[in-house]
Amino acid sequence: MNILMILVPDAGQMSRTLRLERFLGPYYAFREAGADIAVASPDGGVAFDRSSPLDGVPPRLSERFAADREARESVLDTLRLEQVFTEDFAAAFCVGVSGPLWGAAAAELTAGTLLSRFLACGKPVASIPSPTSVAPRGAADGVLISADAPGSAEAAAYALLAALRAPYSSDPRAPGPTSP
Repeated sequence: MNILMILVPDAGQMSRTLRLERFLGPYYAFREAGADIAVASPDGGVAFDRSSPLDGVPPRLSERFAADREARESVLDTLRLEQVFTEDFAAAFCVGVSGPLWGAAAAELTAGTLLSRFLACGKPVASIPSPTSVAPRGAADGVLISADAPGSAEAAAYALLAALRAPYSSDPRAPGPTSP
């Protein structure tokens, strides 16, 4: 299963920072589930200022990240959003976007418009932090998971993995999941 992780850094006056605690927990949850992960950011390349603090990152994750070259490289060489094709991925997990998904101009590809494409294709999406507004179209045929409480990023990642495993159909007449 291929999962796209989109990183949208906080734009500061002098640098772009990323709350790594929102990325690392989900990243490792997906890897441990056997997912192939691609990481994208609005401009591609380095997703954030290398001085983004590890404050708030649990020691088990910060130590793992420090020792994990693949993880470090994944955030230093991200895809540009324009390079992403929704059909290549089963789901998307976005760190750092909030606000409207459907409001951007059609010509401008933003993280929100990319997430709306996933939802329109019936694919599950998780967005940290919330609130994420999906008006006027709602989540279309997709599943939208959003969270913002401390430590909720990992829970959202596990919910996204569960959504990928859950049998569902967009046909309202189809029977729901059956109990074993």
